[in-house]
Amino acid sequence: MPLLTVVLFRWYRLGVGTGASLRRKASAAAVTALLPLWMIAPVAQGVVLPGEEFAPHRTLDLPATGGITLSDFDVKWNHIDQLEKVVTFLRTDTPRDSPVFLLTNEWMIPFLSQRKTLFPERAYYLFLLGWGMLPEVQRERLDVDAMLQRLEDTPGAILIFRPDLSSFRLLAGLPKVYQFVVEKYEVVTRIGAYVLFRQKEG
Repeated sequence: MPLLTVVLFRWYRLGVGTGASLRRKASAAAVTALLPLWMIAPVAQGVVLPGEEFAPHRTLDLPATGGITLSDFDVKWNHIDQLEKVVTFLRTDTPRDSPVFLLTNEWMIPFLSQRKTLFPERAYYLFLLGWGMLPEVQRERLDVDAMLQRLEDTPGAILIFRPDLSSFRLLAGLPKVYQFVVEKYEVVTRIGAYVLFRQKEG
C-alpha cells in the first residue's frame, strides 16, 4: 500500500507543476484516482451487484491455468483466443517430446503447452535479448554456434514467431540464427499473428 501511494503521488505530480491552477490540480487528481478505482472495480462489482456480470465471461481453454475466467472482451483484446489455439496445436502435434524455440518473449507458451524449450540454459539471456536488456559483454554467453548446431541436430523442434518488438530484437540480435531459419525452415501453421516453423524435410 505505501508503494502504491508513492506511485500515485508521483503520477499526480506529473500532471501538476508549481503554480498549477485549481482546475489542473482537480483534473490530475481525477485521472490519478482512475487507477485505484480500476483495481477495486471487480471487488466492488461483486458486493454491489452480486451474481451480475458487466460482460460475458468464459473459462480459458488452457488446462494449466486452473480454470481462470476472462471476459470475451479481454480474450479478444489480449489475443488469448489465438494463444489457446497455439497451445492446443502444441499439445496435440506429434512428436510430443519435440521442444520449442521461442522467437518471441511469450514464455507462458512452453508452460501452458507442457513443451520443453530447445535452449533452457539460455532462456534468461534470450529473454533479456528480446527486451533489449542484454549487455553486449554477455551476448557471447548465448554461444550462437552451439545454438546453430542444436537446431541442426533437432529437426523436430518447433519455432514460434509472433511479429512484435521482442521478436524483431531477437532476430536482429541473432543474425546467424535468422539466416539459418530462413534457409532451413518452413511454415507448419499460422494461427492469427503466430507463425510456427519446423525444419524442411530432406
